[in-house]
Amino acid sequence: MTILTGIGLLLVVFERNQAELTLEGNGLRSPASISVTNSNSDLESLDRDSDTPLAFYRQLDDSGIVNIVRSSDFDRFQYPVHQGRSFKQTDDQVALVGSGVTVEHRAAGAYYAYNGESYEVVGTLGRQAESLLVNSILIVDDSLFAQLEGDSTYIDGPNVEEVYSSHQISGEFFHRDQSTNRRTSVDFIFPTIIVLGNIIQGAGAVCLGLLIAALFRDQNHLAWVLGVSRNKIVSRTVVFLIVPSLTYFSVGCWFGISILGTSFTGEIVGSLAWPLMLAIGSLLVATIINMKRSISWN
Repeated sequence: MTILTGIGLLLVVFERNQAELTLEGNGLRSPASISVTNSNSDLESLDRDSDTPLAFYRQLDDSGIVNIVRSSDFDRFQYPVHQGRSFKQTDDQVALVGSGVTVEHRAAGAYYAYNGESYEVVGTLGRQAESLLVNSILIVDDSLFAQLEGDSTYIDGPNVEEVYSSHQISGEFFHRDQSTNRRTSVDFIFPTIIVLGNIIQGAGAVCLGLLIAALFRDQNHLAWVLGVSRNKIVSRTVVFLIVPSLTYFSVGCWFGISILGTSFTGEIVGSLAWPLMLAIGSLLVATIINMKRSISWN
């Protein structure tokens, strides 16, 4: 179980690192993001009616280095930062900047100046100081975003194409160029590694359940001969796995969150929970099959 927990935590770290690498290679937007030309009212309607977290981006310069973003769920959009933090939902008039961007240092912290406004710098972009985001700026300013009526907007989020197409607003969308992402091999190599890791984790969980069922097979048969009910036999066998598994699960979550941070909580719980359920399920099925093979249930 320790090995399965370790693999789960490693996969969480690996997936997060690859997600950050993808964002670096695609200008802080995922390869699935789309470009639209809808009005602010259309975008607000889309954001309000969608159950999917969405982020809306607009460029503030021709080079695409300076961008502004608006989202009603910033907690679901974690940008790669090596110093400071990413955005949170209560933020406004703040910025994330690359390590090469000129900022003004004040007593209260660093500030980035744009168009006569000062934005508090809450984090430095990039997984490290020298990255593709060294000159990038990402601003949160709801009032400025609203003034950019009619500008092209990038929309990002899970299944964003399907969400946009299913919403009753007029307009077409265009996909972004994903050539940078392909050059990093994120599209092909890293998903394969993640799938293989999940297969190993799942196979290990099934093997663990089958092994415990095999160890208890003779003992369960003897218990049945001595008059123990089948429900008690199956329950006792499953509990033998559940108790240590829940312990490992709790310790693994605590350890992972302590090392990686609370922003990984969802990924950690998900990565450790499904192998536990798979192991318990395989143990339960194997135990019942073994009992049916060796004794009569009538």
